[in-house]
Amino acid sequence: MFLAKIRFSELFVNIFLVAFFVFTITTNIKVDYANQYLVLAQSFLNGKLYFPEGYYDVDLVLFNSKYYWHQGPFPAVVLMPFVYLFNLFNLTFQQGYLQFFITLGIFILCYKIARYFKYSKENSKYLAFAFCFASIYQLTAFFPVSWFFGQAITVFLLFTAIYIYLASKNYFLIGVTFSLILLTRISAVLGLIFFVIDIIFTNNFLKNKLKYLFSLFLPIGIAGLILLIYNYVRFGNFLETGYLIYNQTLPPGNPFFSIRYFLGNLYAYFFKGLDVSFLKDRFILLGGLKLKIPYFKAAESGTSFFIVSPIFLYLFSVNLKEKLVRLSLFTTMIILIYLLCFYYSGGVQIGPRYLLDLLPFAFLLLLQSFKKKEIPNFAKILIILSALFNLHLFIVRVLWSSGLLV
Repeated sequence: MFLAKIRFSELFVNIFLVAFFVFTITTNIKVDYANQYLVLAQSFLNGKLYFPEGYYDVDLVLFNSKYYWHQGPFPAVVLMPFVYLFNLFNLTFQQGYLQFFITLGIFILCYKIARYFKYSKENSKYLAFAFCFASIYQLTAFFPVSWFFGQAITVFLLFTAIYIYLASKNYFLIGVTFSLILLTRISAVLGLIFFVIDIIFTNNFLKNKLKYLFSLFLPIGIAGLILLIYNYVRFGNFLETGYLIYNQTLPPGNPFFSIRYFLGNLYAYFFKGLDVSFLKDRFILLGGLKLKIPYFKAAESGTSFFIVSPIFLYLFSVNLKEKLVRLSLFTTMIILIYLLCFYYSGGVQIGPRYLLDLLPFAFLLLLQSFKKKEIPNFAKILIILSALFNLHLFIVRVLWSSGLLV
């Protein structure tokens, strides 16, 4: 009787959810390198802001004979209690142990937000699955190196802020959330635009506007002060994060932001295709001919957003008359323009991972794109196939080259 009530499409997504989360926890446990945040957490526990002598990894900043990390400190702070607890038992904690639960938290938040907009339980699962595994987030979910670990925390915090907004509009808590984002990934703070515009145009009384804006910015201001002090103690400069001291990706004399980067980034983010390669020493015999077996792979700098996140093509059908849609779209476009004018498009990746700064707001747009809050079967199939294709790209791009699961 119970089985009779389960629709095939719901059983389908449940099976893929289990399979992909099992794969996620497997890769998260296996990856034990590029763990700068983990080592920094241990340094914090030892009362130091720099890496221990003898430790070196990619993107470290050398200053006064000590190595520092140029990204925000909050992810390392999050790891501190886990590192401390594992130290008591002479065990080693890994970033992936926590990142799995961060991804699980993102899935739950996506599901709850979809349910808020009256999607069924089944459709909400598909939408949450789409964000985690049928979008550019999939690589971040599978691969807990420090750059992706920080982005996973950022995405979780952005969804937390959105959920608080929908559930209670508690601007102080939203401000606390964005204060943590500021201490993690500065570029993602642009998401504040969504909430600031809402305060300005939703409230009729100036007193209420000022009250809510103060509640929103108070914790962010405190976090900003902490970040300035953190920078000064390390580099003797309130505004220096280490990014300008050592940056192999920025050619000398080039600015961080310029309109000259716009078209190149636009192509990389949305129009760049896949590479075609051939399996070595593998052939198909056809009529006496040996034919090499081709396969698709992403270039080192990634491929188009819509190749790895095709479900977001539904954004082009969204109804612009709704206030939430206009608010989400404006925020998304501002962040996108910022990213398109930035000198770097993300480096080693499968899809343009920097777009994760705006993807939670694009997810809000996606939720408004389906008529009557019903996901058509075609979209459900697209989500599953997209997740599988992204998995293929991950296996080819990461597993084949690293032997991660051997």
